[in-house]
Amino acid sequence: MASTTAKNGKDHSVSQQDLSDQIATIKAEIAGLTSLLAEAGLERKEQVKATAQEQAELAADQARKLGNDAQAFVTARPGAALGIAAGLGFLVGFLGSRK
Repeated sequence: MASTTAKNGKDHSVSQQDLSDQIATIKAEIAGLTSLLAEAGLERKEQVKATAQEQAELAADQARKLGNDAQAFVTARPGAALGIAAGLGFLVGFLGSRK
């Protein structure tokens, strides 16, 4: 038997069975906390996945809109589009050739 002394000076005896019971209770509580943390992690993972999917869909919609706008501009003003493309090509070539 283990014994402890309280602040008031009295001896309190603790049996090995009491200690075993307390350890078993602590183990059960730790297992419960671990399970809760795992569930919370899975829940958070699903939230992040849903948010990422929404953002990807928004980006895809924006890219489609910009593509449609560019196509409409090229169809409406082919000369201006060709001039802009040539100017950008010249600029990229000029900046790329500098070392």
